[in-house]
Amino acid sequence: EKEDTENVLGWRTLEQSAVQLDVMREKAREIRENADVFVIVGVGGSNQAARAMIEALKDRKGPEVLYLGNTLSPYYIRHVLEQIEGKSIYIDVIAKNFETLEPGSHFRILRQWMRKHYTKEEMAKRVIVTGTYGSRLEEIAKENGFLFLSFPESVGGRYSAFTPVGLFPALAAGLDADGFLKGVQSAMNDCRKNPENNPAVRYGAARHLLYEKGYDIEMLVSFEPQYEYFTKWWVQLFGESEGKEKKGIFPASVDLTTDLHSMGQFIQDGSRIMFETVLNVEDSPAEVLLKEEAVDTD
Repeated sequence: EKEDTENVLGWRTLEQSAVQLDVMREKAREIRENADVFVIVGVGGSNQAARAMIEALKDRKGPEVLYLGNTLSPYYIRHVLEQIEGKSIYIDVIAKNFETLEPGSHFRILRQWMRKHYTKEEMAKRVIVTGTYGSRLEEIAKENGFLFLSFPESVGGRYSAFTPVGLFPALAAGLDADGFLKGVQSAMNDCRKNPENNPAVRYGAARHLLYEKGYDIEMLVSFEPQYEYFTKWWVQLFGESEGKEKKGIFPASVDLTTDLHSMGQFIQDGSRIMFETVLNVEDSPAEVLLKEEAVDTD
């Protein structure tokens, strides 16, 4: 189905971010105080941004976060069920229209597990659903007393990081949502500058010029393993947005220096069909120094 681009770009302002923010803060505080495990049920845009943030920030203080709704592997699903056994869990089911196979089936699996461990009243506290108004997911929330968070219709799934889709999991996981939104606002301000100083315009122009010269693959390069899911989100953003009408730059990612020993040969001496964009962390919170050692001259 071809997406109507004009109807999914509500993320370009932060108006949707403030919706239900106080409700999200209060529920997130409850989760951090009572949950051993917080399970995010979603696929694609419904969990990519949240997972990118949560997995990138290892020093957070919050419950263990697990993910369902993003695979059809019975081994993976069984492993998650084993991990939550005997623990206090809360779940957030995220789906824009609740018509996708993976989130729907995994929600049913989790719901059956929870019914064995919690009363109906307790389940009502422990299940949060994030969807669009008028969807089947909203009906399920009303029928069961689950907290319902809004998935704005004006925001496409893969662009939903600044809405309850990305903000609530971040809050529940113990991340600084206010700092995140300030960073988003700063980036948006940068991208409203004149073209000469606008990073979005300059990046887009560089990509287009390279594409016209035959560079069909873009590699997002990171030197930090914890950014694995950030690069996966980036791949989705560009692949799903541009891969249309038999056109588009193919997005890929590598983790350096690990992948220098698997992909480095091709990157340096292979077909001249790719260019690299480097994700540079200017202010790392960690530092490891290799101290000078005495040399035995005997």
